Amino acid sequence: MWTTRQLASALTLTAQRIGQLEKSGIIPKRTAAGHDPFKAVPAYLRFLSRRLTGTSLDAARVAKYQIDTALQKLRYRREEGDLVERQAVYEQAFSCWHGARDILLGFPDRLAGLVSAETDQLKNHAVLAREIHQLLEDLSHDPTIAKACAQAEPTTTQTREGQSRNGGRRAARRQPLAH
Repeated sequence: MWTTRQLASALTLTAQRIGQLEKSGIIPKRTAAGHDPFKAVPAYLRFLSRRLTGTSLDAARVAKYQIDTALQKLRYRREEGDLVERQAVYEQAFSCWHGARDILLGFPDRLAGLVSAETDQLKNHAVLAREIHQLLEDLSHDPTIAKACAQAEPTTTQTREGQSRNGGRRAARRQPLAH
C-alpha cells in the first residue's frame, strides 16, 4: 500500500490532485492501509485514456508519455524491492508466526514440572517470569524463525539442542487468510 504522497509521485501529480481524483471517483479512495497501487494506477490510466478520446495528437502523446512514465516507475519500484506481491507478504508473515507458535506450544511442557513441584507463589512467579523472558529472548534470536521468515516457508522450530519443540511431528500447514 502507498501513501498519497507516494502515489502522487508515481503518477507525477500532486497530493492535492490525488485527493481531487479520489473525490471525483476517478481513482479508488484511500483505505486505512493506504492506496492500492495496482488499483489506483490502472484507474488513473483509464481516466487518461478516456480523456484523450477526441483530443489532439500532441495531447495524446503527452498522455501516453505520462502513462509510460507511471508504468516504468511501478516496474522500477518493484525491481528495487519497494513493492512486493501481497501474497508473498502473507506467506512470510504466516511463516514467522508459525515458527513462533511452535516455540510457544513447547512452553507448558517445559514448565509443568517446575511449577507443580513448587508451592511458593513468589518462586512460581520468578520461574514463570524467567522462562517467559528466556522464551522471548530465544524467539528474537532463533535462527530457525529468521530462516523461516527469510524463506517464507513454515518449518518446525528447533531448540538449541536441535530437537523439535513439537515432539518431532511436522506441524500442519495452514493457508494464510486472504482478504
